[in-house]
Amino acid sequence: MADILRDCYELISSNKETIKKEGKHGRKSEIMDRVNQLKNTIENKLKETVDRFKNAPLTTYISSPTPNEIYAKFITAKYENEWKEIEDIIIKEVRAQLETACRDVETESLIQTQHFIRQCKTVMAVLPDHMKEMLNTDIKQSEAEIKDKINKAMRNADEVLNTKNVDHINYFLDTCTNLEKNEIERQAPIIIRNMVERINQKWANEDVTGVLKDLKDLLNIKSTKLNLSAANNSFESTRNTFTDQFGNLGVLDRYEVSPKTIESIEQLLDFFIQCMDFKADMKNKANEVMPSDFNEKVKELDRKISNSFSSLEKKCNINIVQKNAQDLQKVLDIIKIQKLKTFKQKKMDCGIPEDFSTSSNLWTYSEIMNTLNSHLEKMLNDMIMEGIINETTTKANDMELNQYFQNMKDTLDFMQQMSQCKTTLQILRNLNSV
Repeated sequence: MADILRDCYELISSNKETIKKEGKHGRKSEIMDRVNQLKNTIENKLKETVDRFKNAPLTTYISSPTPNEIYAKFITAKYENEWKEIEDIIIKEVRAQLETACRDVETESLIQTQHFIRQCKTVMAVLPDHMKEMLNTDIKQSEAEIKDKINKAMRNADEVLNTKNVDHINYFLDTCTNLEKNEIERQAPIIIRNMVERINQKWANEDVTGVLKDLKDLLNIKSTKLNLSAANNSFESTRNTFTDQFGNLGVLDRYEVSPKTIESIEQLLDFFIQCMDFKADMKNKANEVMPSDFNEKVKELDRKISNSFSSLEKKCNINIVQKNAQDLQKVLDIIKIQKLKTFKQKKMDCGIPEDFSTSSNLWTYSEIMNTLNSHLEKMLNDMIMEGIINETTTKANDMELNQYFQNMKDTLDFMQQMSQCKTTLQILRNLNSV
């Protein structure tokens, strides 16, 4: 404004001679022209200042002179209307950007939304105080609305991830907002890492059932449309830990099986049976976390069990002949926990072929019970037939008679001891019913 007035003064001074020549009328006309020119110049300058804010990005609002500086000059010069026009433009543009930020938070990136809010705050910082109060309220309301939408997206993503259901997660990905998609892909690697930590803890606690349940959930998440490249290390760690669990087969390297090794053997069999159930249930997905040589591990266990238990049939027959009920019961206890029938069935379910070179050595509990029943029945029949007194069976002397009664006593003692064992035999049930 000072520049406009100075230019006007200099022009009037330079035209003094002309004014003298033209007289009073000419001087009046010249002054009016200069006043009108000054008015037009001021109006153009004001319009130029107002136009600076029209259809301009918010970033231009903070350049010098700032709105706060313009406000001070306009109010001092009594240009309230012109300033009100500028104020309305600024408020309209800031609110429009806030509205865009709230609307687009679900479809655009969160970074873009945060950038919009920061721009509004930057503009607010260079505004007059009365405008700051007004727009500060608008900004806080917009931030609260954006926060609510983000929290809702977080809840929705967390809820669907916790289902561990492939169909639910994929449907969510097909229908969700961009904000929800970004949130579920942010949360997924975190949830996977937490799951892997729980799985490792369950391995340490020998909770195989819990591990395999969590692995199913883990594989379900991995099978979805989620981008899980950030979780690759977690999946690799899971597979390595699973592979490490198969290093306990050395307990079966001792061919002589005793009750001391039975607990370890039973745990191994249970472990393999559960793993084969897992593989049969998850099919090809199981290969993502299981050892690549799992089938070979199953065959190795089959061979080691065959070697470990190959002498049991011989032991059983010896103890029957010797009528050693105590040792026979130990052999029966060993065989009873083999779970070989289940083990072999699970092998078939997993498509692992039977190794016929080992199967004949794996004597099942039902097989040995049938054999034992046959032996006991034969003992009983022999004792009865030998005790019938006729010409062909009468003992020649007391020694033979004593031997007969001793054998009968041993047989009856053996049967009585077997009846007191945990094993229940058909022949003994028949005797008890007589």
